[in-house]
Amino acid sequence: MNGSLPEPGSAEIRALVTGDDLRQLYAFLYERRDDPPTMVEIRDHVAARAGESYSQTDRRVRELRAWFALPVVRRGGAYVYELRGLAEAGGEARSGIPPKVRGEALSAQRCAQCGKTPAEDHVKLEVDHKIPHSWGGRRSIRP
Repeated sequence: MNGSLPEPGSAEIRALVTGDDLRQLYAFLYERRDDPPTMVEIRDHVAARAGESYSQTDRRVRELRAWFALPVVRRGGAYVYELRGLAEAGGEARSGIPPKVRGEALSAQRCAQCGKTPAEDHVKLEVDHKIPHSWGGRRSIRP
């Protein structure tokens, strides 16, 4: 496997990858380089660490692609996630949403897409994108 991958817990990985959840996911994928996991195995691992199902696991895996080459390949009849190395230079590296922007987006207390509110519609709002980044998307909030 690629020797250019930083060790989990290293200063390099802490500087490169934002968020403990992403670093923990990276550590799992790093440990499984010789036997890449399926998405089911990744979800099970995250659920075991968190003590419950983590609904954003698929998104977290996609977020890691901003820093790492992490293709899905078919192996032995299953699709697995291979951690191959650092992402190519010039790739789209996105940082997390700044707290100030998150606060501004959530201050409306209404989904920018459907108009639902936590008080009236019993939804939880989260900062997200109306249009995917690959389509030139921007931040908004949704239930």
